[in-house]
This record gives sequence, C-alpha cells and structure tokens, in this order.
Amino acid sequence: SETMLRAAGLARAVGDLPLSADLLTRAEPLEGTEYRSAWENERAALLWQQGQSEAALAAWQAMPETAPSLFNRGMALLFLDRAKEA
Repeated sequence: SETMLRAAGLARAVGDLPLSADLLTRAEPLEGTEYRSAWENERAALLWQQGQSEAALAAWQAMPETAPSLFNRGMALLFLDRAKEA
C-alpha cells in the first residue's frame, strides 16, 4: 500500500534497512498503480544505501525518465566517479 511505501522510505531514512526491505517487499503489489515509479525509486535508493551502488544505478537507468530517476541516476554516476556520463 501507499502507507507501506512511505514507511519503507522512513525506515530507510533512519537507517533501518532490513525493515525498509521488508516493507518494500510487502508493498510490491503496487505494480500497475500510480505508485509504481515511487516504489522502484525507493527500491533503488535502498540498494544504494545497502552498498549495492551498481545495482542501484542499473535500477535507476531502467526506470522511465522522470525527475527523481534522472536526478538519482546523475548523482549515482557522480558518486561512482563517472561524471562524463552524468
């Protein structure tokens, strides 16, 4: 649900990555809803915070070009020392 998605983001923000991952898994049925892109972005952000930077970048690159995905894609490229691609 949308509430679970928000809770996953909050859990990630306070550093409870296992709880965030669990909540995202439970919120995954959001596919096909207006919240799908937010779910995908949150999943990529969690990957990033878990240290899976290349997987996070790949997730952001696979997303449609929206303001959040383009921003996060660019920031990831900068942090991965790939400024020319950013």
